[in-house]
Amino acid sequence: MSNCDNFKIKRSKIFFGLLCQVLLIFILSIYCKADQLAYITKTQAEKAASFLKQQKELIIWCACCDNDTKKRIELINTTSEPAGYEDYYKITIEGIDLNGELITEEVDLAYVHYIKDDMAYCVGSELGFECDPCTKPFRIGQAPRVDLIEYASRYCEDNSISVYSYHKKFIGNTEGYLAPFIKTSDNNLIIIGTKNEYEDIKDYEPGKSIPVVIKIDKDKNVLWEKSYKKKGFKDYTGASVVETEDNNYIIYIQSYYHPGSGAVTRLLKINETGGIIWERQLQGKGKAYTPFPQTFQLLSDGSLVLKGHIYKDKSETAYYWEGKIDKDGKLIKYKIGKPNPYD
Repeated sequence: MSNCDNFKIKRSKIFFGLLCQVLLIFILSIYCKADQLAYITKTQAEKAASFLKQQKELIIWCACCDNDTKKRIELINTTSEPAGYEDYYKITIEGIDLNGELITEEVDLAYVHYIKDDMAYCVGSELGFECDPCTKPFRIGQAPRVDLIEYASRYCEDNSISVYSYHKKFIGNTEGYLAPFIKTSDNNLIIIGTKNEYEDIKDYEPGKSIPVVIKIDKDKNVLWEKSYKKKGFKDYTGASVVETEDNNYIIYIQSYYHPGSGAVTRLLKINETGGIIWERQLQGKGKAYTPFPQTFQLLSDGSLVLKGHIYKDKSETAYYWEGKIDKDGKLIKYKIGKPNPYD
């Protein structure tokens, strides 16, 4: 073999070795960037948790990770806890994404961005931790917020709250009709429905349904939840609510003395924290001689107009019924009309 051939072989080996080193450095740089501030010291974790708890929104995005997209969330909670590896800690955030879905995720602070004046900044860099977020601060647009009414439906589904299906058509109305959930004048949300203390209808037992009212703020935090059971009633089904001019609420609850019998109408006016101002219960024990209003409309003078039907005797003939409740909860008038009002 000539000296020239030996030189070519040595040069090829050197080139191959350099190529391997470059590839190794490239791979290591990607790996290091992909996992920079996932595990941090206890002091760093405490500092990060304190900072994140002051934020309303975050964007999670690894700019140097293939096919990763920006994920914008409304922050609910931040926790720091041991990572289970040496003395390192990790950060976990809980929030709601733009689809209204609840997410819980362990995060790398190099790829968590807080929002300030329509710009997103790396949390790790802001806190002075050594990292490369793979992007400069970037401008963001206004996030499309999940509508509170849409969120109410998801909340009821996730928390096994049944709402009055007949009154769903009044959700979002501006004519004063009671509905299962409403946006309030303080930009919050009121939900009313029933919770069952059994998982399946086959496990039904009388006395295990509970009428509840929940108030939720615009950031999806539950402000309060209260039950409105009443002694003597064994079941509850439909329920609806409306806000009054004095920023209180009138709620309607279908209540049953006996399972399977007709409902008795209960109306309550409650204040902004759920305390009862007055309560009115229409006559009867269910079915015969018991008014069954199907719509409730709040008028500008604070009174309620109720329209539905009543059975005047034990027959199956329903008659039109209409009543009016004044602003203090008193039934001031009613009338009974023609039979079979829905024909």
